[in-house]
Parts: sequence; structure tokens; C-alpha cells
Amino acid sequence: MALPNGGTPSTAARGVSGSPARAAFDQWLQALVGGDTNTVLATSGGPAQAVGAVALVVDEGFTADGANTTTTVGSESLTTASVTADEVDFSGSVVLDHTLSGPSGSTKSEDSLAGPIKVVLHSGTWQVENLIYDGQPLVLYNQGASTTLNGVTLVVAFVESLGNATVDLVKLTATGSLPVDIEKATMTLGSGQEVTGTAQFGKGMSVGELDFARIAGVPSRLDVTVKRGSGATPFDLSIALQRETSQ
Repeated sequence: MALPNGGTPSTAARGVSGSPARAAFDQWLQALVGGDTNTVLATSGGPAQAVGAVALVVDEGFTADGANTTTTVGSESLTTASVTADEVDFSGSVVLDHTLSGPSGSTKSEDSLAGPIKVVLHSGTWQVENLIYDGQPLVLYNQGASTTLNGVTLVVAFVESLGNATVDLVKLTATGSLPVDIEKATMTLGSGQEVTGTAQFGKGMSVGELDFARIAGVPSRLDVTVKRGSGATPFDLSIALQRETSQ
């Protein structure tokens, strides 16, 4: 919402260093780098919050598998692009440098967060809402759907396209002591096309991700083939997916 009569935004809305909008972005960024789950969730919403959730689950998974992850803020060049009473957009970019260390050595990678970086005012609190991730826009489909079969429950929190990937953030739990193994994950798009992904769960974790190459259409259904114990017959957990984007 633009300011009435072409007025000047208040200091609280200005996207300059030291302003609440920029402070909210900096706080979110530092929480993301430091693995502070509560602060990441409190200082973001929409697609940006989902990015934070995925990053935190990935880091927890590596830690559970005995690896160590370190993320630092590399180059940064943000400037104010536009300002209204309840939204500040930043241009430029921030590079995140990652180092993954484990028994077999270490690998380095990087991700870029670029403008337009949208920071919005929600109920008196500035939150990071949207950005460009690794050169591509974020596309979020909130879900909150679940299904249970043979004592196994699959919950899909959301589906998000970020960078060159599409990630389904899921939770998989089961009754009894038998293990649950994911044998296959397939997502069907609105066009009818089926894409196959890979499951990424840290050791002992019930929350993980199903990773797919970035989809070109809208998600329609998720089918996860699981098996309970050696020699058991596999079965499918199927969930109809929400096809409306969440912005």
C-alpha cells in the first residue's frame, strides 16, 4: 500500500541501514546462518519462511548423519529499491558460503539471495517475505495435508521451488517398532507429468525432504512408496496437493 498523497515514509519504514525493515532482514539472515529456528520463523513469512525451514532441516540432517555444516555471509550489496508504509524492497544480493565437513573430507558451495527482497509489515512486525534464490523466483504451495495407511503417517507441510530444485518438506512417522524405508517418491503435476525425487532424512529424523528437479508446472499429487522391514510388501502413501501458490 503506497503512502497517501505522495507522503514521505516514516523512519520506521525506510529501507536504510538501522531501520526496522533492514534490521528484520539482518536478523533473519543471521538466524538462518546460525541455525536459530525460532528467530528464523519469527522474522519471516511466506516463501522466505519456507526457505528458512528447508535450510534448517537440511543442516539438522547433516548433523544427525555425523557431518558438520558451517555457513557464513560472503559478499553483500543491498540497497533500497522501493518503500511504502508497509513494504520495503531491497535490490542487490547476499551470498551465503557453505562448508560441509565429514569423514570423507569437505565440500564447499554457495547460494545467492537477491532482490527484489521483500520485507513487509505484519501486525506491527517487519518480516522477510520473498526474494530471488539462486537466480530463480520462489514458488510456494502450502499444504498441511496428511494420510495414514498401515500405521504409517505422511504429512506434507509445503512444496517449494527454490533455485533449480523443488522440495517437499514432509514428516514420516509410524506405529510399532518396525522401520519405515522410502523406496520411491513421485510427484504428479497438473499436466499429468510424473517426476521422481529422492528422499533426504537425517539419521533418526522423522522430518525430512523429498527433492525433485525444479518443476515447470503446478503440483497435483504426491505418491511415496514405503516398506516396513525386510521382505515386507511395499505400499503407497498418496496425497492430493494444493495447487494454489502462497505469496
